[in-house]
Amino acid sequence: GMFDIRGKLQPDNFGYASSPEGISDGTTCGSFLVDQAKRYLDDLAFDGILYDNQLGTRGRWHDGDGPGYSPAEATAIETFLAYSQRSFAGKQLMWFDSYNNVDVERATFSFPLEGYSHFDYLIASGFCVMSRTKPYTDDLASKLQIQSHPKILATLDYVDPWYTYNSMSNYPACSRQLEQTAIDNRFKIDGLMFFANDERGSLIPQSLIESFAARFFDGR
Repeated sequence: GMFDIRGKLQPDNFGYASSPEGISDGTTCGSFLVDQAKRYLDDLAFDGILYDNQLGTRGRWHDGDGPGYSPAEATAIETFLAYSQRSFAGKQLMWFDSYNNVDVERATFSFPLEGYSHFDYLIASGFCVMSRTKPYTDDLASKLQIQSHPKILATLDYVDPWYTYNSMSNYPACSRQLEQTAIDNRFKIDGLMFFANDERGSLIPQSLIESFAARFFDGR
């Protein structure tokens, strides 16, 4: 279920935004994704893009559910991210992490320490459906120690546009804990990330956001 950015694409003669004459022999999946994303950003005049669900790595979310560490894979990820940063010059790049700390991301997914330096923003992911069984505070604390210091965003979770559950009602204790973690770390984090609407497009109630904001800025 994840892209293998190291993979070589089969050549074709279809027209793509970044390759009007088709994909050339030897093109890597990673470079193709970056080139397509750049055209997307430029054509729509966006300020940046989110690399979702630990894009660049193989495996997903769980400690051990990855290829393990290898220098070759770490180098491929670093090359992919460096190329992304060069290609998106003047735009912002945000990364949705693996829900794991830096050590697990390296050992399980081969994510290189220098890789974080290519991001403008890094989301310490803490969505409730995962964070019930994962140490979110460990992930956030680990990301706050990154020396290259992309801006670190904590996570709130009230609703999810991809699923029918609402975290604020289905996982209320976890949703409150994410709020409290953000409050506890408000002088360390650079911002917050959360989905604004559910799968039907309904926005989070304004009263809920105002209640959190009062506690966040007052530290209560």
